[in-house]
Amino acid sequence: MALLEPHRLIADEGFGQAVRIAGRALRDPVARHRVLQMRRVFRRYRAHLGAISLIATPTPFQP
Repeated sequence: MALLEPHRLIADEGFGQAVRIAGRALRDPVARHRVLQMRRVFRRYRAHLGAISLIATPTPFQP
């Protein structure tokens, strides 16, 4: 899972949004710690991680 790798973040979000995300993480010590901790877990278990996508669509309300 390359979700928190800089090159992947830029590819997914665009350069401007990636800079905003990084800026917020740099200014907030709690968020920065949480993001870096997630990145360490992703890197440690990268051989065993994958991704699952779930797409939900609303159904009409029926009382």
